[in-house]
Amino acid sequence: MRKIFYTIVSASLLLACSSNKDEQFCSCLEASEALNIQSEKMLDQSSITVDDEKKLKELQSKKLEVCKDYTTISAEESKKLRAACEEE
Repeated sequence: MRKIFYTIVSASLLLACSSNKDEQFCSCLEASEALNIQSEKMLDQSSITVDDEKKLKELQSKKLEVCKDYTTISAEESKKLRAACEEE
């Protein structure tokens, strides 16, 4: 009976630890996606307005700020963090 209890507790701890996601990294992904969408929108337009340029610059600034702690992480770590964000 003790073995089952310890197994369940251990499994619960492992799942809890592995499902922890880095909220700041998830915000970085969201900021990057917003920037990509705005960039694609502007590329598809025949003319670009001042508001479009302003929005693009704001999104670039936001991405730089939110993602500043992730500029030097490895591709492997980035994949792990991205997977944790996509789990939910």
